[in-house]
Amino acid sequence: VGELLQPGGYLKLIELGLEDCVKEIDAQRVLGYALFKDGKHTKLSYPLETFDSDVAGRSFHNGRFVQRMREKAASLSNVRLEQGTVTSLLEENGTIKGVQYKTKEGNELMRLYAPLTIVCDGCFSNLRRSL
Repeated sequence: VGELLQPGGYLKLIELGLEDCVKEIDAQRVLGYALFKDGKHTKLSYPLETFDSDVAGRSFHNGRFVQRMREKAASLSNVRLEQGTVTSLLEENGTIKGVQYKTKEGNELMRLYAPLTIVCDGCFSNLRRSL
């Protein structure tokens, strides 16, 4: 699945120190849009004149970007990476408190609690219904 990160999104990556996550994943710089209809065309450029020359949109394969973000997170000393498949959200008094998941090996069911739970399992989400 392809993604188009707008210039503002790239600026946010820079602000967070994550701009290297779009490097070496075949990301293409995008400077605007081209519209074609009935043999005519027009170009719409992003208004980038006031930014550093590297600022532009980026088009890339979603999986490669997500993998780079995972690698970046795993490299941080205050992050512990747990991999598995979430089977359900853990709710207490109407608030999501964590997740229940199967370990990567698939042989153990675990519970993990956190102050913030982000549901980001894609457009075919199984968890969205329970929110």
